[in-house]
Amino acid sequence: MTLALAAHLNIERLQALPDDGPVTMLNLMRFRERSLDGNGSGWEAYLRYSALAIKLIKARGGTIVWTGQAEAVALGMPDAHRWDYVALVRYPSRATFLDMMTSPQYAAANVERENGCADHAILAVRETYNNLGKSSEGAIRCPSNKSSPPCEPPPPAASRPTARPSCTVRRRICASRASSTAS
Repeated sequence: MTLALAAHLNIERLQALPDDGPVTMLNLMRFRERSLDGNGSGWEAYLRYSALAIKLIKARGGTIVWTGQAEAVALGMPDAHRWDYVALVRYPSRATFLDMMTSPQYAAANVERENGCADHAILAVRETYNNLGKSSEGAIRCPSNKSSPPCEPPPPAASRPTARPSCTVRRRICASRASSTAS
């Protein structure tokens, strides 16, 4: 692990959280104009990092869920939130994420990340609702009634179906549960 990564990786905080299922990491990145090593732009250095990191993520059962270019700060202080790129990366567990981040292979890839990123924040996120299509194993809460019981408690791992009801079906289930608990 590089010194810069060791100084910023919050191992104790992550280990203190429950590790009973998948975790999604929200990555917020701001790139340097030029790579620190002089080999192209910050974006180009980040692409070199990504080519290496994706292999490590997939080898541990993780996946990149979504990426996109940050266009503007819609709410908040623009100077305090200057991001160029956003990525959602799902890992089977927090332990899996930490295993990758502390591996010698990641340390080698991280050199390119540090060359390319002027700033990079990663937030561990526990899913409470997903309308991106494929949901993780976490319970889906009704968006209109966050205090309601989960709409779909996950079945035991041995009997877990490979396909889940569509988002529209889950919303109908949530709505019917919310109306029946309100009366």
